[in-house]
Amino acid sequence: EIPDKELSKLLLAVDKDGSGEFEFVEFVEVVKLLLLKMREANQAEGTFEEMQGLVDELQQDIQDRTLEMNQCKRRVYDMRKGGALGPLAMEDKIEELGADVEMFK
Repeated sequence: EIPDKELSKLLLAVDKDGSGEFEFVEFVEVVKLLLLKMREANQAEGTFEEMQGLVDELQQDIQDRTLEMNQCKRRVYDMRKGGALGPLAMEDKIEELGADVEMFK
């Protein structure tokens, strides 16, 4: 839909002879310009929808990768806690002594 102001500007621009009357040739010119504007609007809408789809896919991919990363962190934590050497081996020793591990983090 084209606002009235824009349509008025369009009609003034198309009235080539300044007669204030809308002749057939001028009518054809207006229709042609309107069709071009409609095509541009449709293309812009299609581009927006396409971009929105890509953004949605990227957001889902980020969520999936974040979940995978958190699962990997948990596995590493569990492996270290299960006896592998590393920073968590100290936590095991602290727990063996009956101290609160959180107090040392």
